[in-house]
Amino acid sequence: MRYILNDYYTLRHDGRRTFILGGRNGKKPKGIPVDIDWKSIIHPAYAMMLSFFSKPVEVDTAISDIAEFFSLPKDKIADFVMHIINATECWHTTLSGFESGFPRKLIIPEGSHSDNKVEYKPEDFKFRKLDYETLRMLTSPLSIVWMPNNNCHTACEYCYADRSRHNHVFSLDKIEKFVRDAAHSGVVEIMLTGGDFFENPYWKEILEILRREGYNIELVSTKKPMSRIELEEFKKYGVRLQISIDTLSDNIAHKLLHVNPGYTSCIKEMLRNANDLGVDFQIATVLTNINDSIDNLEELYEFLKGLDRLRRWDVRIAFRSLYSKSDFDKIKSSRRSIEEVAAWVADRCDKSAFKISWSPDDDKKYKKAKGGSRNFEGAICSANMSNMMVLPDGNVTICEQLYWNPEFIIGNVFSDSISSIWTSAKALSLWKKRRDLINKASPCSSCKDFNDCFASGNRCFANILKAYGVENSDYPDPRCHLAPEFTNNITHE
Repeated sequence: MRYILNDYYTLRHDGRRTFILGGRNGKKPKGIPVDIDWKSIIHPAYAMMLSFFSKPVEVDTAISDIAEFFSLPKDKIADFVMHIINATECWHTTLSGFESGFPRKLIIPEGSHSDNKVEYKPEDFKFRKLDYETLRMLTSPLSIVWMPNNNCHTACEYCYADRSRHNHVFSLDKIEKFVRDAAHSGVVEIMLTGGDFFENPYWKEILEILRREGYNIELVSTKKPMSRIELEEFKKYGVRLQISIDTLSDNIAHKLLHVNPGYTSCIKEMLRNANDLGVDFQIATVLTNINDSIDNLEELYEFLKGLDRLRRWDVRIAFRSLYSKSDFDKIKSSRRSIEEVAAWVADRCDKSAFKISWSPDDDKKYKKAKGGSRNFEGAICSANMSNMMVLPDGNVTICEQLYWNPEFIIGNVFSDSISSIWTSAKALSLWKKRRDLINKASPCSSCKDFNDCFASGNRCFANILKAYGVENSDYPDPRCHLAPEFTNNITHE
């Protein structure tokens, strides 16, 4: 029997270390019991060994070739290889003082593998120095959030986007150059955001180019009512569709989204067509005090439960935006409403045929954490650590909520390569901020955890700006116990 590297996992070189990554670029386990979204650093010698399995090969042949390459006894190589093949759970080992982590089902029988093969060579992983300590990716980001355009079909009261610039659209030649550079730079995942993706006249060409360069887009989101013909075209790409629906009431939709009469009827027709065509879709709903009534949610639920192709419904509470024209305190949900919705969601979760996920506010996380950003509650922020965002005009910012704020623009993909932008002085200075450049009014300027906090890259600049204003980006993250009173209320109290 021949064996091969499981293509659910990716080997990613990063200058002075190698990563094993699982689930990137929309990859699915295909029924194999893998370690979901795995990420670990391994010693480059192990990466060299694994590269011998990038093509289907008999185990004995691979062991002999690895032993010859390293001038090591076959029995030692055989022990390592068979451990990887037979491992039923993740495991770790140490080589030259460096710990390496391996997921289960990393090497699998050839018949269990898809046709998406990536060929690695041992020479790919020869490094002069090793770096197992730096948290930030060294040579280029792992992922890119790309906004092909900033145009929308709606004008939401809670809008999170900077709509001051929305006339830029990448030309096709620039799109191809940018995507090829991403692949060449080792970017393993591209995610699309908006604006509305389907407001871009090249949306089909964009999906074609991404697929041609090896990027399988997992999800695109829209609030635009799509025709049956458009849905048929979209289905060909095998991408999951997220349809954002906040209400089925025309009156509420007009007040919340500023759409014309008949919008909700068009959305309902789109959902029926998507369901009939077998399009893989999910629903997202954002709640403000305009649409957070139980009656509004119940009307949505009653309609959605008749769609057998619906896989999940994400219900979220709107948070303060840096760009909305509305006063957040006037449109935010009250604490009482949030609790009522939480109870309603919990009740429906027990009865629903599709998954309902509930994302309440973050208010309980604020002003509690001690010891710097590595101890902040919530998901680890990837901004300028493993991810960057490309705006419609080619400018690169570190976070999708910061848009064209000049403090966070680190380059432009039309004039510079992704790798040079990632390693630029501007990008590095945002990651490792100098203490002497910090505003003396900020508690960060005298904090004992300063160096580790900034180097860990888990400070949310967007929330800092929301709480303290765009001129105070060097203030503490609102989750820090040293965070001063908020200048702008970001809670739902």
